[in-house]
Amino acid sequence: MNPILKEESLFGEIACRNRFVTREQLQECVSLQKSEGKGRLLGTIMVEKGCITREDLRTILEIQ
Repeated sequence: MNPILKEESLFGEIACRNRFVTREQLQECVSLQKSEGKGRLLGTIMVEKGCITREDLRTILEIQ
Protein backbone atom coordinates (compact mmCIF):
# COMPACT_ATOMS: atom_id res chain seq x y z
CA MET A 1 0.00 0.00 0.00
CA ASN A 2 1.16 3.51 -0.81
CA PRO A 3 2.63 5.05 2.41
CA ILE A 4 0.58 8.23 1.96
CA LEU A 5 -2.64 6.25 1.56
CA LYS A 6 -1.75 4.24 4.65
CA GLU A 7 -1.23 7.45 6.66
CA GLU A 8 -4.51 8.92 5.38
CA SER A 9 -6.35 5.72 6.26
CA LEU A 10 -4.86 5.75 9.75
CA PHE A 11 -5.83 9.42 10.18
CA GLY A 12 -9.43 8.61 9.25
CA GLU A 13 -9.61 5.66 11.62
CA ILE A 14 -8.21 7.69 14.51
CA ALA A 15 -10.65 10.53 13.81
CA CYS A 16 -13.58 8.14 13.77
CA ARG A 17 -12.50 5.90 16.66
CA ASN A 18 -11.98 8.92 18.91
CA ARG A 19 -15.36 10.35 17.88
CA PHE A 20 -14.07 13.47 16.16
CA VAL A 21 -16.18 12.45 13.14
CA THR A 22 -18.92 9.94 12.43
CA ARG A 23 -18.37 7.04 10.05
CA GLU A 24 -20.68 8.83 7.60
CA GLN A 25 -18.64 12.06 7.76
CA LEU A 26 -15.45 10.07 7.23
CA GLN A 27 -16.89 8.32 4.18
CA GLU A 28 -18.12 11.63 2.74
CA CYS A 29 -14.69 13.24 3.16
CA VAL A 30 -12.87 10.20 1.73
CA SER A 31 -15.21 10.23 -1.29
CA LEU A 32 -14.56 13.93 -1.79
CA GLN A 33 -10.82 13.36 -1.48
CA LYS A 34 -10.94 10.60 -4.12
CA SER A 35 -13.08 12.62 -6.53
CA GLU A 36 -10.72 15.61 -6.39
CA GLY A 37 -7.79 13.43 -7.31
CA LYS A 38 -4.96 15.87 -6.52
CA GLY A 39 -4.05 14.37 -3.17
CA ARG A 40 -5.52 16.89 -0.74
CA LEU A 41 -5.07 15.69 2.81
CA LEU A 42 -8.07 14.14 4.53
CA GLY A 43 -7.61 16.35 7.59
CA THR A 44 -7.69 19.48 5.46
CA ILE A 45 -10.93 18.38 3.83
CA MET A 46 -12.46 17.62 7.24
CA VAL A 47 -11.56 21.10 8.52
CA GLU A 48 -12.89 22.80 5.38
CA LYS A 49 -16.18 20.89 5.61
CA GLY A 50 -16.52 21.85 9.28
CA CYS A 51 -16.33 18.26 10.51
CA ILE A 52 -13.37 19.03 12.79
CA THR A 53 -11.58 22.15 14.02
CA ARG A 54 -7.92 22.96 13.48
CA GLU A 55 -7.37 22.05 17.15
CA ASP A 56 -9.02 18.66 16.52
CA LEU A 57 -6.71 18.24 13.51
CA ARG A 58 -3.65 18.86 15.69
CA THR A 59 -4.91 16.41 18.31
CA ILE A 60 -5.55 13.68 15.74
CA LEU A 61 -2.09 14.20 14.24
CA GLU A 62 -0.52 13.95 17.71
CA ILE A 63 -2.33 10.65 18.32
CA GLN A 64 -1.25 9.41 14.91
